Amino acid sequence: MKTIRIILCIAAIVAAGVAHAQGLVEIDQMLMGEGSSLPEQMIEQLRLRAAEKVGVMNQNITFMGDKNNPIDTRRYYRKQALNLFVGFGYEYTKDGQYCDGVTMETTSKYRRNKTRKLIRDYFEALIGLRYSQVKIESTDVAAMKVSNLKKVADDEYVCTCTFDQAFCGYRDGRPVYKDITTKRVICHIKLEQTIDGLEAVVMLGDVEALETK
Repeated sequence: MKTIRIILCIAAIVAAGVAHAQGLVEIDQMLMGEGSSLPEQMIEQLRLRAAEKVGVMNQNITFMGDKNNPIDTRRYYRKQALNLFVGFGYEYTKDGQYCDGVTMETTSKYRRNKTRKLIRDYFEALIGLRYSQVKIESTDVAAMKVSNLKKVADDEYVCTCTFDQAFCGYRDGRPVYKDITTKRVICHIKLEQTIDGLEAVVMLGDVEALETK
């Protein structure tokens, strides 16, 4: 009888351990699984955070291009914009591979092939454009198209944010070049536990040019 009681106790302990492990798995799946398994409210908050980060990038781009701003001011916004990107616009490691930096794809109405520049070089070229004035407007944050979240690692997700960017270059007060480009940005989201709770850190990745018209 004593042996039977011992066996029953062990079985009860094992069963409790299995139930506890299953509970942890369910919690883990809810917090760290695919984007769709996150609470819906959290998903929407993260997607909004991503769009807001892209909105800040676009504001900085507008300020960089504005010739009415002193050159020092435009370079200040270049630095602010670089801080939004993975590696702060410089070297970083992706999936164990070395990268020179995040890139920006560019197009033109007069050029069919797309070109890709390091984001820091793209911003420098934007500041140095040979127009008397440059006006850049982008889609409002609320109207941007944000994809579903995709899990890439524990507590790490990615999504994309798509928007239109209208560019107009002037000489002597007259527009000499205009285009509208649809762009798509990769947004990297990492959930970090802080003393104040769960915090989402959003960093921008490569920017793709989808269409120019």
